[in-house]
Amino acid sequence: ELGRLREHKEALDQLLDQVERRDDPAEHVGVLLRLARYHYDQAEFKKAMELIAQVRELSRAHDILAGLAQSWHYEAYIKLDQGERARALELVDQAIEGFARAGEGRRGLSACYNTQGVILRRSGRHEEALEAYGRALELLEGGGAEQIGRYLLINMGLAMVYVGRYTDGLECY
Repeated sequence: ELGRLREHKEALDQLLDQVERRDDPAEHVGVLLRLARYHYDQAEFKKAMELIAQVRELSRAHDILAGLAQSWHYEAYIKLDQGERARALELVDQAIEGFARAGEGRRGLSACYNTQGVILRRSGRHEEALEAYGRALELLEGGGAEQIGRYLLINMGLAMVYVGRYTDGLECY
């Protein structure tokens, strides 16, 4: 497993080198986001935040609204993991607004509403979490991303259990 992670990181680094030589800011932003996600998954939050800062700089310089929105979404996860729920909620709200302004489809918005639901659930705001999960589910209907949908249903089921809707919660699994 560790060997595969190293290979993945090396491939991302090589891809970043290639993208930096081309004049494609959107592709550059995409690779930086993948690297930030890699470092987030390794709990290397400081490095992930450095990459997110680069994403924001490039996104602002080249008017890449989806890159900005994704950077806020990633930072929301980091802040949530660091116990900063209020800040995480602010960031995910920014990401939702950013994806909507960017006209970036349903997948990005759905992922953000799922994250919003996770933050609300972890904050004990279970009914609000269910509303966020409901919005995420609506966005996925008719052709959404399978992986997001699975996580969404698990999260929704947890929130239902917390509010005493045990049967509904079990149906989500």
